[in-house]
Amino acid sequence: MYREIVTQAVIGKGNINNNKEIVISPEVSPSKVLGCWIINHYHICSIENNCVFAKGKYDVHVWYGIKEDTDTIVHKQTIEYDDKFDLKMKDNILPSEENELISRCIKYPTCSNLSLDNENNICVVVDKQILLDVVGETKLKVQVSSDSNEQWNMEDVINVDYINKKQ
Repeated sequence: MYREIVTQAVIGKGNINNNKEIVISPEVSPSKVLGCWIINHYHICSIENNCVFAKGKYDVHVWYGIKEDTDTIVHKQTIEYDDKFDLKMKDNILPSEENELISRCIKYPTCSNLSLDNENNICVVVDKQILLDVVGETKLKVQVSSDSNEQWNMEDVINVDYINKKQ
C-alpha cells in the first residue's frame, strides 16, 4: 500500500556567476589607480515572467592618485544591478509566486581587475556569485506497512517517566 505525502522541497536551483566591468568617471582626473574595495552588498530575489532575478547594490570605493601622484582621493559610487539567474527546474515546471526563494551569496562582489582607460576613466571588473534554491510544494510516494495486527502501546510511544518527572 502506498501513500502520498505533500511537503515543501527544493524544486529548482539557480546560479549567477559573473564578472562585469564598471566604468567610473571621477570628477578629478586620476594619474594612477591605487586600490579598490567593495562593501555594503545587498540583494533580494524576485520572480518576474517565470524568471528569477537578483536585484541588488554595493558600494565601490576606488583609491587613486592625482596631480601626477602627489595626492590621493577615494571615490565612492553605489552600483545597482538586476541579474537573471541561470535556472534549472525539476520536471520542467516554471517558477511561480507560490515558490519560496532562498539565495546565498557564495562570492561577495570583489574587484578582480582595476585599470585606467585612454580617457582617464577608472575601469573596475567586479566578480560575484549567488546561488539560489527554489522551494515549492511537491509530493512523495511512500510505501506503508499493511500489517494491521501491529498493536501500539502508549507507553512504548511516550516516555512516561519523562512526563511524570518533577522539576
